[in-house]
Amino acid sequence: MMWTDIKGGRNQLRVTESNDKGIITEIKINNQIPFTSGFSVEQKYADSVQVVWFVIEKLRWYPWEKYTVSCLAE
Repeated sequence: MMWTDIKGGRNQLRVTESNDKGIITEIKINNQIPFTSGFSVEQKYADSVQVVWFVIEKLRWYPWEKYTVSCLAE
């Protein structure tokens, strides 16, 4: 799924994996480095379900990575 935000940034949500235990997505916001997010669902007991939401994002470590991204965002 693709959409444009109020400032004209292009965003994308893509399901990369799904099964009976949950889904994994790749999210790209404003054409920046994508990150992974998803939900997993497990029935812990007969009368309850546990839903876990997770986000995996690659952090920028080197100064030139931080500087390049901040310049592109403006």
